[in-house]
Amino acid sequence: MKKRKPLKIAVVVGVFPSVSEAFITNQLRFLVKSGHHVDILATRHLDLDNPLCSSEAYNSLKTKARELSKTSLLSKSYFQRLFKAFSILLKFRSSIHLLKAFNVFKYGSDALNFNVFFKTYYKYYFNIYNYDVVHIHYGDNAVHLDSLINNFKKSIVVTFHGYDAHKFEKSFYNLLSQRKDITITVNTNFTKSKVEKLGFDTFQINILPVGLDTNIFNPEKKDSKFDNINILFVGRLIELKGPILAIKIVEKILEARDNVILNIIGDGPMFSECESYIEINNLTDRIHLLGSKSQSDIKYHMKNSDIFLFPGIVDGQGNSEAQGLVIQEAQAMQLPVVTSNVGGISDGLIDKKTGFIVEESNVDTFVSKIVWLMDNPSIRKEMGEAGRQFVVRNYDSSILGEKLLDIYYDSLKN
Repeated sequence: MKKRKPLKIAVVVGVFPSVSEAFITNQLRFLVKSGHHVDILATRHLDLDNPLCSSEAYNSLKTKARELSKTSLLSKSYFQRLFKAFSILLKFRSSIHLLKAFNVFKYGSDALNFNVFFKTYYKYYFNIYNYDVVHIHYGDNAVHLDSLINNFKKSIVVTFHGYDAHKFEKSFYNLLSQRKDITITVNTNFTKSKVEKLGFDTFQINILPVGLDTNIFNPEKKDSKFDNINILFVGRLIELKGPILAIKIVEKILEARDNVILNIIGDGPMFSECESYIEINNLTDRIHLLGSKSQSDIKYHMKNSDIFLFPGIVDGQGNSEAQGLVIQEAQAMQLPVVTSNVGGISDGLIDKKTGFIVEESNVDTFVSKIVWLMDNPSIRKEMGEAGRQFVVRNYDSSILGEKLLDIYYDSLKN
């Protein structure tokens, strides 16, 4: 770990805590452990009573989290606003922006009821707290913070995760893309190409995948010897993840083999469709819908599986998987992966060494690769070990955390 000057960092998210954003939590824990001052700012919802906060990962962070919302500031009663305003003034009494907000001659009653004060406090929030770096997760979140960004002249880092790069038109990002002093991070080359099409310059964009704690996702001995080959699918049950396709692939394998089990972990709008297909085609003995599971449960199923299947597709809206962190989690647990060549998935494994990359929706090829792995346990073992090494070298949170810090310090030099 490099020795550098500690930074004061605001990490801006939409919701905190969020079970689907463990990769951000890993990043936060690394920054804190590295000696930096970190504030977590939730722009949509702060839920510190969430059971997640009782876990070690989140419990250590919740004292650093607070809400960043103009509406929450203005919706308080007069006496609450009075108390809040003076507590802020005591802390930041040298802020010229805040003192000017009490100019009754200029603002009249809006000064007396603290409307101007809290609008000013929100608008100059990043300046008032004197951050070195403001790191905003999700591009659309950054757009909604436009006034704060425009008033902050130090380092702004914006991370695009995938949906934010293909859900919105180029015009949505017009103002943000004009800021050439903003640093962008993306998880894969695929997301980079999407962000470039939105108007951001190549020189602004850094590829920084989301990572995992390989000490947590660490392979252990299976609980017992299983007679069946256990195939695992983990993901939200939506079209682009390909859950129905996963079922059809295993259904075809079952036409010739009777020693296969598919466990599907995840919930979502396609749950009922998957359930109906399994029941109608008499697959309930061999294909199990397990619903949403905790990280420890997912790790347990990975430990006791033989092959990880992730047949992602391009959905009806043209969306596809930007990275698919679960693919790296599976490899960290020494599972060979069979996945598709859509979106940014191919960046996250080594074809024919840690798994197989298959043409999108090609059921026959998926079947042939899985059957070949079933028949070659020594190759499964080799691929699993190679996958673990690949993820430890390229996706461990501590390694990616150091790369993030490099990005922070470089952005401060510009």
